[in-house]
Amino acid sequence: MRTGTIGHDIRHAVDERTSGTQAFSGDNEHMAFMDWAVEVAAAHPELKGAFINADGEWLDILLADGRTFRFRPAQLMDASKPEAVRRELLTRLISIGVSRAEAAPGPDGPESGANGPGPGARESSPGTKARS
Repeated sequence: MRTGTIGHDIRHAVDERTSGTQAFSGDNEHMAFMDWAVEVAAAHPELKGAFINADGEWLDILLADGRTFRFRPAQLMDASKPEAVRRELLTRLISIGVSRAEAAPGPDGPESGANGPGPGARESSPGTKARS
């Protein structure tokens, strides 16, 4: 069992995680892997202004425009590969997620979207048609 200050433990974990030589396995290592995945996602240029969250094995991303996607990075990559290889793959996976992201379901169901009706949608009263 290691002892030390919290700051020391955090710095040590970051040093180990970013060294590129550590493979991930087990619960603590899974948490370190997901922390690493969040850090890589936060640096991704397509995720500027996005909300990024690790929920268990899922990486949840809410884009600034209201679209969302989620995936399980540990299921899609070999955690024993060198950090540079994992980083490149995760970056590509995020880009794919951004390109396929969908509007988050709104309070009235999936059709309403996170920010109300989509672009070009018009409100209409029941029994009337929207005019173009």
